[in-house]
Amino acid sequence: MKLPAVEAILGLAGIARATGDTARAMRLAAAGAVHLSLLAPDGAGYVDYQEVIERVKAACDPETWERACAEGRAMTLDEVANYALASD
Repeated sequence: MKLPAVEAILGLAGIARATGDTARAMRLAAAGAVHLSLLAPDGAGYVDYQEVIERVKAACDPETWERACAEGRAMTLDEVANYALASD
C-alpha cells in the first residue's frame, strides 16, 4: 500500500504547484521522488510522475530543490502523508 500513497503524494505535489504553493509542491515532489525511487527503482510506468517532479523542480533554483530533496529524504512516508494532508 506504500506505492499508492507515494502516487497520491506526487499528485498532491502537482496540485500544489498548479495552485501556486511552490514550497509545499517542492517538499512533496522531492519526498515523493525519494520514496518512489525506493519503492519502484526501475521507474516503469511512472513517467507521468516524473513530469510532475520536473515541473516542480523547474519552478525553483537548484539550491532550493536540493534543500527540498534533503528534507524529503529525511521524512518517513507517514510524515510526508501527514504534511501532504495538513492545511497549513
